[in-house]
Amino acid sequence: MCGFVGMIADESVAGALLLALQAIQHRGQDCAGVGTWDDRRVHTLKGMGLITQAIKPEAVSTLVGNAGISHVRYPTAGTTAGVEDAQPFRTRQPGVLLAHNGNVTNMGELTGWLRREGIVVRSQCDAEPILLTFTWALTKHRRSGHTREDVVEAVREVYARVRGAYTVTRSLFGRPAS
Repeated sequence: MCGFVGMIADESVAGALLLALQAIQHRGQDCAGVGTWDDRRVHTLKGMGLITQAIKPEAVSTLVGNAGISHVRYPTAGTTAGVEDAQPFRTRQPGVLLAHNGNVTNMGELTGWLRREGIVVRSQCDAEPILLTFTWALTKHRRSGHTREDVVEAVREVYARVRGAYTVTRSLFGRPAS
């Protein structure tokens, strides 16, 4: 069981994302993370423990942007050995931020396939292979300037490859999908 929140607003979302996480803290106490986007870059903070331990108040000012995702984790897969399993996960090319709740039941198969595609899974968390499958599919035909149809096709690819029961929220950064 985990909890996540995604927001888009006319003003900075960092404070609201952290407040929302406090409301769902009961869904995960092992680690917490927040990622925001400011039209130029993604900003992330992740740490172990409760929200107040994982995200220090003095660091919140670095989370600039009007869009973001936050997550609290109670692991059902992976470990709590380190912050590498904290969410949200992000990729740089293309710029995607993703948080997840659920269980991927074909992790070995999925990470093996990703490895054969030259993609390294760095964590034990099942959210990362979902993200990497999505971004692989998104960039398979077009490296940038993705359309809505590209996103739909990438989601179809995730559904075809990733087995289990899961919910994700994601933000695709950069040029908006048309």
